[in-house]
Amino acid sequence: MKETVDRVTSLEIKFEGLRADALRESEQFQATFIQSVRIATTTADATKKKILQNAILNSAILSMSETIRQIFIQNLDRITPLHAVLLNFLNNPAGNPAAAASAKGMPNGSLTSVIEKTLPQIYSNKEIFDRICIDLYSMGLTTNASYGGMQSGSGLLDRRTTDLGKSFLAFISDPETGGNSC
Repeated sequence: MKETVDRVTSLEIKFEGLRADALRESEQFQATFIQSVRIATTTADATKKKILQNAILNSAILSMSETIRQIFIQNLDRITPLHAVLLNFLNNPAGNPAAAASAKGMPNGSLTSVIEKTLPQIYSNKEIFDRICIDLYSMGLTTNASYGGMQSGSGLLDRRTTDLGKSFLAFISDPETGGNSC
């Protein structure tokens, strides 16, 4: 987690919540740091470690209740980087140029078809894709557990994340860029 400490140091000028005195006072930051380090020791995936770093930083920058923070830590323990990629996509399908082009060419279709074309790394194993969809839904981050139903082309690009899902994305996003690490 040396990289996390280095990121805190480089960002403390930009974010008041990352100053050393603020971090000493922030129980949420300290708890998130300890919990995220524990999770990081159970993964070899660099992308997941980056997501955990972002969560640590954002725990000091963002304002949230302890209940929400605890739920987000539980989610961090469960998700893979593919979960984060799909959640980010479902938060704004219209923001993905390939998805927008795919949906534009469909008078009617399913979001699963758009995802298959747009995010082949997620859809390449349908069983894993289905599991990720169910996981995100069961965590309360998305509005649906599956995306195979027929819809109009414009409806395919509607946001599918809950407010909790949108907040979770903010929690795991890079605080410098606001972008997802996946």
